[in-house]
Amino acid sequence: MHHSLSLPILLLSSAIVQAAVPESLAIPQAYLDSHPHPVHTTPPPAYAVDRILVKFRPGAAASDVGELMRESRAEALKVISGIDVHVLQVPVGTVEAQLARFNQNPNVLYAEPDINHIVQYVPNEGLGGSIYASDYFSEQWALNNTGQVHSTVVNDPLFGPYLDEASGLPGADINAPEAWDMTKGSSAVKIAILDSGIDCRMAGDSVSSIEFGNGKCVEQQKFVTDYQSDTLEDVVGHGTHVAGIAAAQTDNGIGIAGVGFNSSVGNLKTCYEYLIYSCDPFFGCFLIAATGVCPLSSSIDAITYAADNGYHVINMSYGSDEIDEEGNPISLVGYSQAENDAVNYAWGKGVLLVSAAGNAGDPIKNYPAAYDNVIAVGATDDDDNRASFSTFGSDWVSLMAPGDSILSTMPNEQCGTFDYDNDACLHWQSGTSMASPHVAGAAALLWAYKYADQLSDPETCQDASGVPCNQMIRMMLEQGADPIGADGQDLQSISQYGRLNLVGALTATPSEPPPPPPLVVKAPEALSISINNSIVSLTWNYSGDQGAIAGFRVERESWNAKRNRWQSLSSWDVLDPTATAFEDSSANGEVHYRVGSIQQSDGSLFWSGWSDNITVAGSGGGKGGGKGGGKPNK
Repeated sequence: MHHSLSLPILLLSSAIVQAAVPESLAIPQAYLDSHPHPVHTTPPPAYAVDRILVKFRPGAAASDVGELMRESRAEALKVISGIDVHVLQVPVGTVEAQLARFNQNPNVLYAEPDINHIVQYVPNEGLGGSIYASDYFSEQWALNNTGQVHSTVVNDPLFGPYLDEASGLPGADINAPEAWDMTKGSSAVKIAILDSGIDCRMAGDSVSSIEFGNGKCVEQQKFVTDYQSDTLEDVVGHGTHVAGIAAAQTDNGIGIAGVGFNSSVGNLKTCYEYLIYSCDPFFGCFLIAATGVCPLSSSIDAITYAADNGYHVINMSYGSDEIDEEGNPISLVGYSQAENDAVNYAWGKGVLLVSAAGNAGDPIKNYPAAYDNVIAVGATDDDDNRASFSTFGSDWVSLMAPGDSILSTMPNEQCGTFDYDNDACLHWQSGTSMASPHVAGAAALLWAYKYADQLSDPETCQDASGVPCNQMIRMMLEQGADPIGADGQDLQSISQYGRLNLVGALTATPSEPPPPPPLVVKAPEALSISINNSIVSLTWNYSGDQGAIAGFRVERESWNAKRNRWQSLSSWDVLDPTATAFEDSSANGEVHYRVGSIQQSDGSLFWSGWSDNITVAGSGGGKGGGKGGGKPNK
């Protein structure tokens, strides 16, 4: 049963909303005045206008890299550890030209724009007024839905958002109380919240949210620049809301319950506050919209940091797809090789990664959620239906989880709506941003429940079957999900496994994972040669599995004009599977080359075609472009 009641509700808008009046903003002006920030009058660009990401080929000569940097007027800002990706500053407005220049250079593996991900919540959420449920936990229908009355937010296109009364279907929840009877998690399990910040109450702080006090926040790190945001604080409130869903202090008589119960969180500020103003020459500037912008460079930096610092779970409630608002492709936005490399690096270090699937209401892939080693999460409502805004896809969205009108924490300085002694500010938001941390908190619970004796190092954690812990936990979450909704909905028509069920996950006994597919050996591709001062340089690409090869063999033939045939075969082994370059200073006369992949198991060779012919005058020896260099074969 629903009935409408108009209440004065404050508004938190995203960058796509342009109609809010200043009095409706959820961020108090006094708070904004105390947190200096750039004034924007347009939505954020799809990518940074003055930065690119570059990964150079292993073995690239420093002199060649330096020359490329000088030609492009690029400056090195930082190198992302673990994946060796360079963040470069380039002249404003030259990004597309620089990407073409770098990607055409043989010393570059790939160059990409610094994409701006956006936090994945739905605008126009309500804040303020009385709750409809009997207590705050009853407001958390996502954790325990008995059909109880609770508050929901209705976004009226004419009159704006207002609170309404709602009652969903019993069982359209994640079974949290039943799961907490089995485990309350452990503070030793750490969830990295990659977001706009968390209102952490650290030592000596009596102002921030008590829901993140008493050691709940294990650390605070900032991965955005000082220009983008000079504070660790959560100015837009998104990250604090996400963190509360995942692991707010629970059973403390204040605020809400977090899915991960005793789990810890880390404030890894990856997104900066992007505030949009409408400016008038007579009346000045007024804030009309606020969102969080998460640069790709910050995302991959934070992902690798979390992997290197013992985090068990990473939550990423942000993303960007590959189409614009008109449905047209945007070639520079979406999939990123650098971000995929960072995700794979973290997965290899034993971390479980979770991300919001997106709020476009369609099946189009959204990144980082769509990478293979990330659990993509869509959103359901209190009737177990897909939330109208939620991205979906039975071929790539792993799980569904509650994400509509979710009550969670907000920075205390931004409101005193519920707890007037300023201990815990609460707020409703909707989005797959809210669905994702339900799964992240669930993963943390599973980690503590199943691997309590292996919490110190996620990288070395293994199930008794020998399967890495992060892989086993992912299988338990997915295979323990409810494929059928509370009203008989086929939830596997919109996701791969269905809606998150905590008890189902805790009691799941996944079958042994299928054996990994055989490693594929391929011949080198795109063989290219050039000559400089009698030194022949070769480069190639390799798209097979590096683990399947021992390295490469380079062969050279010389042309015998008298006999009118190729002869005098020379060869070198480059025993580095990552090598993509080789130099030969011993060539003389007309020569050509080919490169073969050396199969690890039996030494078989998979050859490229022969290169173009080239004429050289000189003498000397060959040297490899990988570890160990070139080794002439006798």
